[in-house]
Amino acid sequence: MSTIQPTPDKRSRTESFEPTAEPRPLSSDDLAELRQPQTNLFESAGARESVVFAVAVRAGELSIETPAFEYDSEAVAVLYATRDGERVVERHQQGSIDDLQFIPRALVAADRELQPVDSAAARFAPVVQRHPET
Repeated sequence: MSTIQPTPDKRSRTESFEPTAEPRPLSSDDLAELRQPQTNLFESAGARESVVFAVAVRAGELSIETPAFEYDSEAVAVLYATRDGERVVERHQQGSIDDLQFIPRALVAADRELQPVDSAAARFAPVVQRHPET
């Protein structure tokens, strides 16, 4: 799970995630706690977009920097995988690892953001099969 991500819409904003724990796969109980999609994501995904599913989380600290301010907060890195488990993307969410209800269980990601799964992420791919949306 990566540590630095430029925020695409805000050219002068950067986010840096510093992990404080090892990544862990999401259990069935965790999946039930995550925020459910409000729409059919398969219908709303565009031609160059894919539906991805939360498969792992990692606690850490998120630092946000802009020319105007610097901000640090408790955060969770969420690893999302495509239905086939072949491509992944990471998102950072402010909040506690102990309160997963703020994390989307599934979302639509631009294909250009997706990376081929590496050996470290591959161990989490089977979690996709436990998602109600698949």
